[in-house]
Parts: sequence; C-alpha cells; structure tokens
Amino acid sequence: MDPSGKANLPVIFLTFANDRQEAGQFLKALEPERTALHRILSTYQQKAWGLYHSAGSSDPVELKRDLSQHSGRISIFHFSGHADGTQLRLEGSDGSEIALHQQSLLAFLKEEPQLKLVFLNACATAEHVEQLLALGIPAVIATERSVSDADAQAFSESFYTDLVAGKTLKTAFEAARAVINPQASASHIHRRLKPSSDEGKQDWGLFVREEAMLDWKLSRPAKPRLGISRVAIFAAGLILLLGGIAALTGINLQEMLGFSSRTSQSLTVRVHGPGGKDDRVLAGEGEVSLILGQATRVEITNRKGEVHFQEIPREFFTGEEKARLHFRHAHEYPEPYAARFPDSLYSLEAGQVIDLAVHISGLGQIQGIVYGPDNLPLQGVLVQVQGMADSTNQIGHFKLDIPVEKQAKFQMIRAFKSGFEPYAREHPILPQELILKLRPAR
Repeated sequence: MDPSGKANLPVIFLTFANDRQEAGQFLKALEPERTALHRILSTYQQKAWGLYHSAGSSDPVELKRDLSQHSGRISIFHFSGHADGTQLRLEGSDGSEIALHQQSLLAFLKEEPQLKLVFLNACATAEHVEQLLALGIPAVIATERSVSDADAQAFSESFYTDLVAGKTLKTAFEAARAVINPQASASHIHRRLKPSSDEGKQDWGLFVREEAMLDWKLSRPAKPRLGISRVAIFAAGLILLLGGIAALTGINLQEMLGFSSRTSQSLTVRVHGPGGKDDRVLAGEGEVSLILGQATRVEITNRKGEVHFQEIPREFFTGEEKARLHFRHAHEYPEPYAARFPDSLYSLEAGQVIDLAVHISGLGQIQGIVYGPDNLPLQGVLVQVQGMADSTNQIGHFKLDIPVEKQAKFQMIRAFKSGFEPYAREHPILPQELILKLRPAR
C-alpha cells in the first residue's frame, strides 16, 4: 500500500549525458539545463500532480534499471546530450561515451503504455521520429539540424515551464520555439556527433500521430467539490461569536484561540560574487542552506540570485542561537563555489535581507592521470597549464598548483611525450581528477 498515492502518479523521466573525454565537445549548458528542469518540475511534484525522475547515470545498464523502477507510469521520456540520426550518446560511469542505437532506444521504450511524449533535445534526432511514432508513441520532439548548446537549454526550460503551468503541448512547443533566436547563438558546440548539412532544415519539430495530441496537457488531479456541511456552518458561527467577544473585551482573537501571529516568518538571502552586490552568481543554480542547531532549510536561488525562505518557525528569530548559511552549486558536477566567510553566524530578523558573498575555490590545483592507447598509465609525460608544468610519475599522475591570477573554471591542458602526438584540449576544472589519453605519433 502507498498511503501517499505516489505509486500511481505519472512520471517525467529525464536523462542527461555529456562528453567528458573531448573538451571541445563538453556541453557547458547541460548541467544548468538539468538544474533548471529540476527546479521547474519540483513544482509539478510538490503539488502531487505527478513525479519526475532524473536518471542517476546514463550508462545503458543503469538507465534500464532506472526505467524499470517506473515502468508503466512514464509519461515523458527526455534526453539531453549528443546524438545523431542513428544513435544517442550515453555516458558511462567512468565518463566514457556509449552509443545507444535506435533499435536499443525503441526496446527501452516499447513497454511503456502511458508514454505520451519523447523529447530528444540533441542535434539531428529527427531520423528517430518515424520509428518512435510507429511504436505507438503519440508525440515526439526532435531536431532536423544541429542546435547550439545554449539554445537547447533555453528551449527545454521554456517548454517545461509552460507545460507545468497547464499549457497544451502545442502552445508550450510554439512558445519555446519563439524563445530561440538563431542569429543570437554563436556557440560552436552543438549536440551532434557528426557534421551535417543544415541547409533548408528546421531546428526543433513537434511530430504527432494524431492532431488531437496537440491539445494534450500534463495530468492534474480533479479538484474536489466543496460542500457546506453543518459542521462548517457551526464553526463559522463560533468564530463570529468569538470575534464579537474579542471586540468587546479587547482580547486578541488569535491569542484567544491559542495561535500566534508570529508562528512563522520569512527572510531573503541575496547571493553575490566578489564583484559586489550586483555580481549575481549561479542564478537558478545555487543552493542555500539555512542551518540553526539541528534544523536545516534548503532552497535554490531564483533568476536574481536570491533565495526566499518562507514560513520559518519563529524559534529561528528568538536570538538565543545564531544561524549559519551554507552555499553550493546544485549540480552533479558542481563548480567549487563557497561562502567567502564560511564561519559567519547570523542573528535572524523576520523580513531581513542577508547579503551572502561567495567565490570560487578549489581552482588552485589541477591533477589527473595520463594514459596511453593501451589504457596503461604513462610515465614522463610533460603536462603544462599556463606556463606551469609537471611530469607524470610511475602511475601516470600529475599535479599542478595554479596561482590565483591564472585560476579559471576552464583551462587549456597541454601534454607532450616523445613518440606520442601533442595533446592540447580545454577541460572544465572539476573536483575529480582529469583523465588524459595520448595517441601514438604517426
């Protein structure tokens, strides 16, 4: 038994896959897209209209296991990442790329009778449409040409915002297309595997089996009809009577009923970078934790880089104990943001605005392992970043200390060893070690 009723709710299933081997193919907008969709769909889930599930891994084995857990209830299957007309590029647990061919995708989805929409948010995925529709899936969103990384994020964010707001499939799709201005995107990173001719082709297309599907909306439970019972009439009369007594005696009605007007309060945290209060960072992507003793409240920053904590128990405002604020990047692969003054304590006041200064930390050291074509570590490889250099040891490991003035979220990594082709690629600087692979010289 499931007393919450969640076992019967429809599920929006999300999966994301990046390219962490080729720096030039790393999709910088993919993690912001994931965070944005989590934020948008959390409203859908909190209102108990349905659930969303973001796959913990796009490795085919793990993905199939995740799908099986929600089998029979999946209403939307969403993929974001690299693709082409024959395959989607999934991401193994070790960061390697794994091809999911068209027939494998069909096998994954054929047992989902409630599936209404497949959304392939990648480049040149329209060749999958015919087979998906033939499988019985009512609607597919796919692309006929390459689309920029940033546009892909903006498109899906707009689409799901309108869908959760109760708009029809057609309306949400058309509004998302209107958001995209092809002339504004100058990104050379696209969600595709192989170059293709884009002349005469459209970006996103909505393909349906029947025209009636254009009016489809996300399901919402019917609102219960409200009836006036004798108990309700009695309660209303009692409140009016007590209100009259309060007016005659001067007693506060809330106090008479045992309530306090200050049972809960609110406050705002405004997150900004080292550039000052107008330097808003990680808007819509930062996570602020308000910690008081054993109690913790967590919220995601909005588009202004602010967090509004609502309905905070009044105990937080007594002044007897000071609160702490913790900030982090709410991503699976977070940028190393942290509060500039992590030990600060705050005496809270209802309605106040707290300015929380944050900065990027952890960019001062880059380390990793260099492998050869046989997947064995290479010793004696010279690794360089902005003039700093280190040679790999017997297990292929290197470590570089980067001065503050040269620290950045992305760095060009160069590696050299006799008998191998020179290596030069841009890498995101993440908490985990980098993996470099050298090819033998021709």
